[in-house]
Amino acid sequence: MTLSVICGVNWGDEGKGRMVDLLSEDADFVVRYQGGNNAGHTVINEFGTFKLHLIPSGIFRPRVHNVLGQGTVIDLEALVDEINTLKNSGIPMGNLWVSDRATICFPFHRLEDAWEEERLGAGAYGSTKRGMSPAYGDRVMKKGVQMGLLRHRDDLAKRIKMLVEWKTRIAAGVYGNEFPFGVDDLMDWCGTNGDQISDLLVDTTKLLDDASRTGAKILFAAQLGALRDIYFGIYP
Repeated sequence: MTLSVICGVNWGDEGKGRMVDLLSEDADFVVRYQGGNNAGHTVINEFGTFKLHLIPSGIFRPRVHNVLGQGTVIDLEALVDEINTLKNSGIPMGNLWVSDRATICFPFHRLEDAWEEERLGAGAYGSTKRGMSPAYGDRVMKKGVQMGLLRHRDDLAKRIKMLVEWKTRIAAGVYGNEFPFGVDDLMDWCGTNGDQISDLLVDTTKLLDDASRTGAKILFAAQLGALRDIYFGIYP
């Protein structure tokens, strides 16, 4: 068993993607263990030029299993678009797995991200407005939606109903805006995108534990640099 981790020591943009691409040649699994689609890297190879935001670059190596772990925040729409782009370029997608405990990033998270940047004005964080911070915030507040709920529509609808009621109050009370999403809107969004990736959902903890016990080489890839870590980085 060999476990390796690639993590930037600064803010990000240190060239981690190049190292992941290089070291994945000798890996059995490449695992994105945190982050979302607000960053990524460009891969240029014999298949073309690709901008990956969620899927590990090990996807270009047929023998490598690629995993989005439970620490990731996943915009379903962005993931489906990325998968379809790769498929249309002839890249096999049978070796991609997504944690059923990863957090869904909804369209309203993107909106909240933009509203908060606007509210902060000159003190804005410079967010990419992809919704990562609000989605992670919901996770910590025990209001997030895990990917596994895509397979349990009744429970998903109850969870989304609770979120819509809560977010409506936040939109009006904090930002003075109308919340533009209803339960049906968000359920349709989950169905349209979630149905396309439901077969990829697995217990990635068990998947990787089983693999490690067989001596597999597992490469863990961070999204951003260590200084952005809310415990060990420069906070806030």
